[in-house]
Amino acid sequence: MIVISYNLFLKDDILLMCSDGLTNMLRDNEIYNLLLNNPDKPVEALIKNANDLGGYDNITLIIIDNIDIGEETKER
Repeated sequence: MIVISYNLFLKDDILLMCSDGLTNMLRDNEIYNLLLNNPDKPVEALIKNANDLGGYDNITLIIIDNIDIGEETKER
């Protein structure tokens, strides 16, 4: 299923896009905690934890952080 959403991002927001290979293994709060506790290597931490729990499906993820909200974004 594809979900399209338009949101405003705030400074220091993190955008995570991932396959169900990750979300079938980790709960939202676990993903959140892993992102917060592993700022240097969040991708590796998420994949390792999902694989440690069985990781029966392939895992794809993209993380976008340090989102810069310029003046033009604030005015929209």
